[in-house]
Amino acid sequence: MGTQARQGTSLVMRAISLFAARFLLIYGLLSLPWPGLIPTYTDLYCESVRGIARGLGLRGRVVINPDAEIGGFYDSKLGVRIDGTRTWGLAAHSSRYPNFSATSFLAGLLLAIPLRFPRRLIALALGMLLVHVYLGIRIASMLLLLAQVTPFPSLGWTEPQRLILSAVIEIPWPLVIVGLWAITIWRPFARGLLERVEAESGAFPYGELIPAGGHGRGKRVSCPSDSARSN
Repeated sequence: MGTQARQGTSLVMRAISLFAARFLLIYGLLSLPWPGLIPTYTDLYCESVRGIARGLGLRGRVVINPDAEIGGFYDSKLGVRIDGTRTWGLAAHSSRYPNFSATSFLAGLLLAIPLRFPRRLIALALGMLLVHVYLGIRIASMLLLLAQVTPFPSLGWTEPQRLILSAVIEIPWPLVIVGLWAITIWRPFARGLLERVEAESGAFPYGELIPAGGHGRGKRVSCPSDSARSN
């Protein structure tokens, strides 16, 4: 069993290494077009932000002004001003982080998984839906926070609401993306990995895994013993 355990561990480590290499390659390739996509993506992103503002019922102005002097990951300033007020809510902003990068990050994680094409396509579609829901919630939280407008008018603007909106914005986006990836793909990936380890390491010397389309996926059937074969 010690040899089998080492073989199983080696297979798991090899699978993780291959997954990491594929992810880095795919994520890098998906990130390469960003410089050429900046004008088009920025315009689409600005319209999306204004659409979310209208959906929230914010009556006022929402502007995103490029500002190369901010530094760091930020490349612009997001401003919100509600009608009837003179005060602008301003925040350093970036259309790439986490928006474009989060989408590419999750796509890289999903495409790096060794799954059959139909299942991978379904996982990619579900992942893209989830990541855009997350980004929409994050943008909505930022707009409400800058405008100091509550999504629950009957409650008024309160400190707990401000803290909740701030938490949605401040949580590291890679953690959220990994969580979405786990929700989307972890179960079939883990099951496939365990089946492969069991099959290749000989963990069940008197059994075999019935392939897909058989009596059941991953079901183990007993083989006849040596004494039965001799008879």
